[in-house]
Order: sequence, then C-alpha cells, then structure tokens
Amino acid sequence: MSDDSSHIAVGLYRENAILDDKKNVLMDEQGRLLLDKQSKIVMLDSKGKELWEFKTQYGIESIRMSSNGEYIVVDTANDSCFNDFEDCGSKVYVFNISGTPLWTYDGARNPYVDSFGNVLIATPNNIAMYNIEKKLVRIYSNDRNYFWASDNIDLIAIESSEYDEEEMELISSKLELFDKNGKKLWERETGPGVNDVKFSDDRNLIVAGAFNEVYFFDRKWNSFKYSPDGYSINSYSMTSDGKYVVVAGNSYYVNNKFFSQLTLLNQSAEVLWKGNIESRYIYDMEITNDGAYVYLFMDEGNLIIIDARNGEIKNKIENMKLYRPSFSKDKEYVAMGGYKLYLFDTKNLISYSNTKNVGPSPILYVSLLSIAGILLYYLRNKIQ
Repeated sequence: MSDDSSHIAVGLYRENAILDDKKNVLMDEQGRLLLDKQSKIVMLDSKGKELWEFKTQYGIESIRMSSNGEYIVVDTANDSCFNDFEDCGSKVYVFNISGTPLWTYDGARNPYVDSFGNVLIATPNNIAMYNIEKKLVRIYSNDRNYFWASDNIDLIAIESSEYDEEEMELISSKLELFDKNGKKLWERETGPGVNDVKFSDDRNLIVAGAFNEVYFFDRKWNSFKYSPDGYSINSYSMTSDGKYVVVAGNSYYVNNKFFSQLTLLNQSAEVLWKGNIESRYIYDMEITNDGAYVYLFMDEGNLIIIDARNGEIKNKIENMKLYRPSFSKDKEYVAMGGYKLYLFDTKNLISYSNTKNVGPSPILYVSLLSIAGILLYYLRNKIQ
C-alpha cells in the first residue's frame, strides 16, 4: 500500500489442475498432477478499481513500493525445486506507478526501492544496489545473506553467521548496519536466526527479532535484549516512534487449550505487561503508531484487537479469512484477505461485527501494567 493509501498492489497466484476432454485430471510421467500455474500483480486504487495488471513467471512472494509511490518492486520465486526443478527459480520485477515494466533480474530476491528508483536486491552473488536504468551503484556484501532496509533505503541491516564446517556448528552470528553509501556504522553480536529487522521512523531505534530473542539497538550504541520465558517468538511489532514493541510468543498447551504469550516492551526492552491469550498460532501482529491498540492475526484468519495499555480485548472478527494484512504508514487503513480482499478504516474495526457470536476470549492474566502510550499490500490467493 502506498504511503497515502491511494494505491494497493495485490499479488495473485492460482494453481488449477489440467483436465482432458473428458474432464479427467492429467498426470505427468512421474504421476504428479499437471497444473496450470498463473501469477500476476494487480494495482488497485483506494476504491478497489483495477488500474493495471502484469503476469509474472513465478509466484509472488512480496511487493514493496517507494515512499513517494512512484516505483514498485516485486519479489517472485518458485521454491518447489525438489519436485519441479525445471520450473525452479526467482526473479525481481521493477515497475513505475503506471505499470510500465522498467527492468527485471533473474535469480535475484528480496528487493527494496527508494524514491529515486534505486533498487536494493540480493543477486545470486551479492547484496547490491542498482539504479533505475539497472546500472550497478554499489555492492554492500559479497555474500548472499539475509538483509533488511529502512524506508528509502537509508539504513541497511545485514545478518551474517560463521560456521565450523568440520563440526557443523554455529560459531558466531552478528548484525551489521550500513548507511546508503555503504559506510559500516556498527556490528553487533546476536543469537542465531535473526529473521526480521524493524526501524523506527527517526532511525534512532532498530529492533531485530530472532528465534527466541528480540534485540534493541539505539543510535547511542546501547543495546538491550528481551527473551520470553521459555518460548520462541512468532512475531513482533513496533510503533513508528519506537517507544513500544509488542511480542507474540509460541503457543503452549494446557487444560486442553492452546495459549500464546503476549508481552509489551518499552524502547529499553523493559516489560510493561505480559498476558496470555487463547490461540494456537499468532502469525502476524501490528501495534498502532500511538501505541493504543494491537491487532492480532491468528489461527484460521481470525482477527483480535486488544487495548495495548492493559491487554483488554476490544473486538474479535472471525470467519473472514483475514490473511496477509498490510497497513498504511499511518495505520489508518489495512488491506487483508484470503479469497476476498478487504480494505478497512482501522477506526471502524473496533466496533466491526461480521457474526452474531462475536465474543472475546479471556486473557488469563495481565501483570506489570503501565500507561503505555508499504508499505504496500501483498495478497497470495491460491485456489485449489
């Protein structure tokens, strides 16, 4: 979704079995289904009107848009290499807002784009930036490691690990921070498995999530760490100013029910409150910029909205298959869906009801209470 919420980019993917004239399912020589695979990006305006579409070679993994809304980058891949090697691969697409394809890069992944059309990607050999004409601007790493970039690519965080090949053990893992010009600002040791990095709007706080830890790094070279009590981390979200971070832990089973742990932290990784909510899995979450509400996307596409100040459940929306949420930068709008696409004004979600039985599941406990103060939209729709 563009920063001003005027454009929503949607990734669609479909697989349909190929039938013969008698409507029998066709198989290949290995006995696998023959499938008609279709993938495309569709650009919509805020009223849902289709502006343009473009078919891609592989399934769409993610879509990002520049902060001024002028450029779109699309990450596509087919990861089923074990059973479909001939169709295995990846490709990055670069478009302008009108839908004109500017260039592609076979074998690249994880693109970011700034307001000038410069694109940061992981090529098969390195992490590099190319300009709008696909001319190499800069190489940031000669390894194809995981990386994340802030809006407009003014900061780039790269994760790297060192292994003992003989013992097949991890020796060390670290996160390195670079500015846009490639200057290394710092590096910090982390635990293994950093899987996401978020930046506050003023770039004064960087939060990195790993398997069972969340790391906080500020511009004063201070670092803090939060580890949940015996749980791994499913997801986390940060307010735009970095003052609050909410963390969802892995679920646990007790008394024939599944529960997930929620924790609200301040910018120094101090616990403001903890709570448990009945849920098998929280796959995504978002805290509003003012730190007032937390949106929990869980289980079979259900949405629970809680008061971030005390953990009280404000609303529960079920049976709408609300997957792949994408919020506008001000978090006043959210696009989400599964087989249908919805655009909500978040102010209305607090009172929205789609069923007769909308009842909150109780949070078992809340402790240490405090007066707590696309980016773009990507939807993957798979039709069997």
